Amino acid sequence: MPILLLLFLFLGLIIIFKLYFGWRQSIVFSWLSILSLTYFSTEFLSFFIGLNYTNLGLYYAFLGFVICLFIYKNYQKLYSKLNFNSYQFSKIDNIILCIFLGFVLILTFLCIYCPPNNWDSMTYHLGRVAHWQQYQHIEHYATHISRQLYNPPLVEYLLLHILILSGNDYFLNIVQLVSLIACLITLSLIIKELGYSLKTQILILIVGITIPMAILQATNTKNELTMAFLLVFFIYYLIKSYHKLEIKNGIMLGLCLGICIVTKSTCYIYLPPCIIVFFIAMLFKNYKKTILIGLLTSLLSLCIASPYYIRNYKSYNHVLGATETERGWLKNAEFSLNMLFSNLSRNAFIHLANIRLFGNREIFIKNGNFYKNLIYDFHKKLNIEINDPKTTWGSEVTYNIDRDEDYSGNYFHFLLIVFSLFFLLFFAKYFKTSLIEFLIILSIICIAIFFSIYLKWQPWHSRLHLPIFMLSTIIITIILNKINRYASVIILTLLVMGSITYLLENQSKIIFFKPRKIFNLTRNQMMFNKKGDDYMNNLDSASAFLASKNVKNIGLEIDGDAWDYAIFKTLKSKNNNIKIEHINVSEQTTPKFILNKTPILNCDYILSTILLRSDSITYNNKTFCLSYKNNDFVVFKNNYTFLNFQK
Repeated sequence: MPILLLLFLFLGLIIIFKLYFGWRQSIVFSWLSILSLTYFSTEFLSFFIGLNYTNLGLYYAFLGFVICLFIYKNYQKLYSKLNFNSYQFSKIDNIILCIFLGFVLILTFLCIYCPPNNWDSMTYHLGRVAHWQQYQHIEHYATHISRQLYNPPLVEYLLLHILILSGNDYFLNIVQLVSLIACLITLSLIIKELGYSLKTQILILIVGITIPMAILQATNTKNELTMAFLLVFFIYYLIKSYHKLEIKNGIMLGLCLGICIVTKSTCYIYLPPCIIVFFIAMLFKNYKKTILIGLLTSLLSLCIASPYYIRNYKSYNHVLGATETERGWLKNAEFSLNMLFSNLSRNAFIHLANIRLFGNREIFIKNGNFYKNLIYDFHKKLNIEINDPKTTWGSEVTYNIDRDEDYSGNYFHFLLIVFSLFFLLFFAKYFKTSLIEFLIILSIICIAIFFSIYLKWQPWHSRLHLPIFMLSTIIITIILNKINRYASVIILTLLVMGSITYLLENQSKIIFFKPRKIFNLTRNQMMFNKKGDDYMNNLDSASAFLASKNVKNIGLEIDGDAWDYAIFKTLKSKNNNIKIEHINVSEQTTPKFILNKTPILNCDYILSTILLRSDSITYNNKTFCLSYKNNDFVVFKNNYTFLNFQK
């Protein structure tokens, strides 16, 4: 299988990096290299409209050949470096490593056994991948789902490579799991850089992997964990730069910053506070070298992000893409001190109101109602409307569905972060808080404040908080290392026990205890878990009807939250040679610049999810009449073609 070439590349890079670094650094650098190589190769092949099975296969075969050649020429050096030091782990360390490995194995099983089924994955993360695969390029196209165009594309580039090389979606979820593991390894390297023992470096693995939202995000195709990895890696090199102002550190910062920009837009919230805090500290050490590294970092990151920026600017006249209206949807419309307190408290509420112990829903409801009343009372004292549309996305602030990939909170970890910040700041002498630790703490606080100042409160903020939580595991681990050993064991036990329900009862991938557990469902049923079997059957029926007509071109008229990838996949499963494109697209979802250069699709049938009560539809001055209908989909046939056939 060509997909094995990608695995071989990853493992080969680890072996090569081991010639210069330790095992952990080699794994982290290899993952960053995979992300970088994916980005550059996708942009290059897209320019020649060459994103296909043959070109990608040759590309990875060439990289594999280069790696084999390098290993062959440096065999003796590599052999001497490939040593596994025998560390003497304590009993607790062995238990922690076994628990960590157990979590990873279960998550790996879920990644492969379950298909992608997250809502955003179906609409735009994988929706855009399906279009790119068909067009063999990543240029903007006409679509009813605007998020497919302007959002940073890196993770989806890698998903595209995997999908093309494997021919299926069995391995798509793995990307976020590898990002989680790379993130945790990088966190352990930060703990090492701070001067803590191997025992503490192991400790952070269990603190990080038990974050509920990290567990839930590790088995889907979104980009939160990749963003978390890049943020933590960036902090790692900020710390290294503070210790040693070297050009090579500036290059790594620039590479990481550039890759961050093309991964997720929230990087503009996470990274500036960290950069400001650390660069101010570095200016006091050596302002000339700091300025030089700052310029190098900025220049390199802009060069990396320039293809993405240029593509957005051509379409939207703005490097970030999206219309001015869309950019305003999520941004706070006003600022005041009371608004800041409101957003900080509501963001905290997301995590405090979400606790479930051993599957006990009663605790979840009672806890949610308690904190909901508390947050409402707090807003009365602030004399501010809790659901003010100027600072709120949606209609009502309430606690969310637990064990859901988009909404679940991180109750225990949130409390631990608050207590850790309190003790490390106000009892700094007792806990011997170092300057670097203080800079990390200040960065976390500034990110939280900037996040609440800029973004409206949203019910799914928990997953956007994930990079902050991953970074905050550093201060939790430091506190656990410095308190009583038995207290530390009790806290770790609570973290593990509290996270098991998220591992086994993810609402999208339930392993035990429920009728719709994954072992009772087909792979297709698992993919449509959030839509239901009726929707799946209706889509399958509409696809079968179209396949029976030997259709070559199908026009799609769908809403902005439709499951584009699921529709693509189902239609292609009936006839892989059909061409599928969005039609009757408005300027509200696709810029006029793109619409003007989009050729008219010569389609015989149109599949729609928004015209269920219509008997006809017009496209390209042609009338399409109702041909098939069910509760979720309606098919229209080109009436002109039908009349000519009758004549």
